[in-house]
Amino acid sequence: MSSKFDNSMWAESVCAAKIGCAACVLICACIVAGSFGEGPGLHWTRLAHQPLVTFVNFDRQEEMKSTAGQLQSKSDAEKQESNRAPDPATKDRPAASDPKMKDSPDPQKPKVKFNLGKRSEKPVLRAKRPKFDPADTDKIFFDDFFSEALVGPQPDWSARAAAGSSNNTIPSSGATGAESSSGKLFDDLISAAVIEDEIKRTTTLLTTQITTPGRFKAEYGVTHQYYSQLATLFAINEAYGKEIRWHDDAPAFRANLGKTAAGTRVGSQQAYQIATRSREDLLQVVRGGRSSLDAPDEAFEDWSTVVDRTPMMVWLNALSLEQLRLWTSDEVTIKRNKDAISRNAEVVAAISQVLLMPEMDDYSDEGYRGHSAAMKAAALDIKSSLRLENYSGVQAAVNQLTQSCDNCHEDFR
Repeated sequence: MSSKFDNSMWAESVCAAKIGCAACVLICACIVAGSFGEGPGLHWTRLAHQPLVTFVNFDRQEEMKSTAGQLQSKSDAEKQESNRAPDPATKDRPAASDPKMKDSPDPQKPKVKFNLGKRSEKPVLRAKRPKFDPADTDKIFFDDFFSEALVGPQPDWSARAAAGSSNNTIPSSGATGAESSSGKLFDDLISAAVIEDEIKRTTTLLTTQITTPGRFKAEYGVTHQYYSQLATLFAINEAYGKEIRWHDDAPAFRANLGKTAAGTRVGSQQAYQIATRSREDLLQVVRGGRSSLDAPDEAFEDWSTVVDRTPMMVWLNALSLEQLRLWTSDEVTIKRNKDAISRNAEVVAAISQVLLMPEMDDYSDEGYRGHSAAMKAAALDIKSSLRLENYSGVQAAVNQLTQSCDNCHEDFR
């Protein structure tokens, strides 16, 4: 009895289990059908199992809500745009989506300008133009330059050039003043530029030398040397046949500087005053001003009144022994000092010609004339060898020049 009961109970339990399993399968099928399709159990599943279905489709529902909201907003915007009255300024303007308007500029948009690398357009502040008092400018400028500043008739340069070309002969190395009919002995010995440079250079040295009475008294011999050189240079300037600066003022300065050179052989207070006054007159002209000196009435004929032999020998010694010998030690040094060697050679040739003037005290001595002519010839050889870049010839000519100077010093002290 118990065995049958147990077996029947067991059979009912199995049957109930099978029925339960079948029901679970049916319920799951309804859920799936309600989630992915419109099956017959869709509404029942959503009503019976609403919490479960909501949980399963939560992400999809949120996505659908977001999409629906965007579509609604777009629809509302389009309705407002269609209801808005058209703008007369943009009535005929093509739509922005038009391909033709893709690259065309919008006339309503403000144009952007770039001002790179340019300064601001602010006004520049400048100083006011100076105002001059006519009373002050009348002392500086001429109302009529040709009638007030220029003195005497206008020179005839064409006639002077023609006269110079007709007498353009190169004197020999031993030519003297008596042997020349033209008197233009220095034209081919020294250039106008060298004469002008030597005047300016010696004037600068003289300015630094004359400073105080005490220094002048201690070194008056140097001042005497500089004034002797300047007097000789202005005498050469006066006798020069080509166009040269300060030619019209040369006679006055030749006479004045010659007297100053003679007066500075002593170191007295009166000599210092004479030297200072002559220096100021010289600086005024060298710096471009007008001379306040009067030209001498007598013609320049006697070189011995201006030139003294001793200062000339000191000058030659400085040019040849102290400078030319140093600048011609080798070929490299000659090339480096080519212009200075040429300048010194021209000055030596001019001084030698001055010493050969018949008015000089020792002109009657044959040895004196021979030494002076030898120095002049050596100076011309230096120039010609330098022009031909014959550097060994330059050295030989300098040696000849220094030998002539030594021989002259032995005979004439």
